[in-house]
Amino acid sequence: MNIAEDILEMMLDTLAGEANEEQHRRLQGWIDAADAHRAEWVQLCRLWYGSARRDAPEEAWKRILERHSRRVKWRVARRVAVASCVALLVAPFLLHDDARDVDLATWLEQRKPGRAELVLPDGRHVALDRPAERWEERVYIANDSTGIHYRDSDDANENAAALHELIIPRGGEYRVTLADGTVAELNSGTTLRFPARFGGETREVWLAGEAYFHVSSSSGRPFIVHANRVTVEVSGTEFNVSAYPDDATTSVTLATGSVEVRAGNRAERLSPGYRVEVDNATLDARREKVDLAEIIAWREGVLRFEDATLEELMKRLERWYDVPFDFRGEELRRARFSGGFRRYDPLPRVLGALGEVNDVIFRVDNDTIIISNK
Repeated sequence: MNIAEDILEMMLDTLAGEANEEQHRRLQGWIDAADAHRAEWVQLCRLWYGSARRDAPEEAWKRILERHSRRVKWRVARRVAVASCVALLVAPFLLHDDARDVDLATWLEQRKPGRAELVLPDGRHVALDRPAERWEERVYIANDSTGIHYRDSDDANENAAALHELIIPRGGEYRVTLADGTVAELNSGTTLRFPARFGGETREVWLAGEAYFHVSSSSGRPFIVHANRVTVEVSGTEFNVSAYPDDATTSVTLATGSVEVRAGNRAERLSPGYRVEVDNATLDARREKVDLAEIIAWREGVLRFEDATLEELMKRLERWYDVPFDFRGEELRRARFSGGFRRYDPLPRVLGALGEVNDVIFRVDNDTIIISNK
C-alpha cells in the first residue's frame, strides 16, 4: 500500500514514542477511515514488535524502513537505536475500536478507585484524600497534594516510636517524607510501616510492595528496610525495593551510593546500576547489572518491560488499574512481550494494543477480565 509521506512520518513518530496529541488525533482519523488503513497500521506494529523481540532495536527500525523503501525518520531511528530505547506500546493504543470497548469501559467506570490511608498506632484510620494537619505524640504530620510529611520535634512523646502504617491501594501511588527527611515514593498496592519519630541507633521501616527511597544521611544511624525475608541497610543513598507478598522474588536495585542486602546468611553489597533478586522461598540470590531506567520508570508514570511473560505483565496491570485478570489457557501465561506504556492511558486502549498486536481477546466476566486466544 502506498502511504502518504506525512502519515508514515506520524506512524514512525508514534512507534518512537515521540508523537504529540495532534499527531495521535490525525493518525487515529486515518486509521478509522478505512479497513485497509487499519490493516496497514496493524502490520507495521507487528513488524516492529516481532523484530524488536528478536533483534536489537536498530534492526527493528531497519526492517520497518526497508519495507517501505524510504529513508524517512532514519535520524530518529538511529537516535532511538543509540539510546537502546524500546518503542512504547502507546503506538498500538490507536488500534482500539470504540464499539468493541464499550462494555469494558463501562465496567471500569463503575469501579471506584481506593484512596490512600494512614493507620495510627491506636487503630484509627485517616483518609488522605484531602489536605490536613495533625499532631500525634507531639510529632507534626501534614498531608497535601505532594504526599504526607512527618516533622520531628525535640519534645516528641516516647510513644512516637510506635508504628504508623501507610496503605496505598491498587491503582494509587503516594509519597511520604519521614521524620528524618528520608523520602519514600510508594507504588500501587504498597504498605509501609514506620515510626512517627526514629529513636535509638537505627532507622527501621517495613515494606510490602514497591518503593523508591531517597535516604537522608544520619551519622551513625543506618536506615534499614525490612521487605519479605530480605533486609536492606544503607546510610544515605537512593534505591528501589520491589517486595510484593504475592511475587516469587524480592528485588533491590541501587541508583546511587551503596547498600547491603541480607537474606538468610548471605549478604550482597551493590554498586549503582546493579540489582539483587532474592527467591522468597529458598533465599537464593542473583546479582546482575540492569537497565536502571526500566526498573524505576514507574516513578515517571511509565511501565517498561523487556521479555516479560504475559502473566507477569497482567500482574503489574492488576496493581496499576486495580482490576483482576484470569487466563483461559496456560500457553498464554508464558507468551513474552517487550515494550511499555504510560500509567494513565485508559485500560481499554492498553488491552486493545495487546489484543490487536498479539491475537489475544480480553472480555469481562463476573467482575474479572478474561484473557483468551482469538
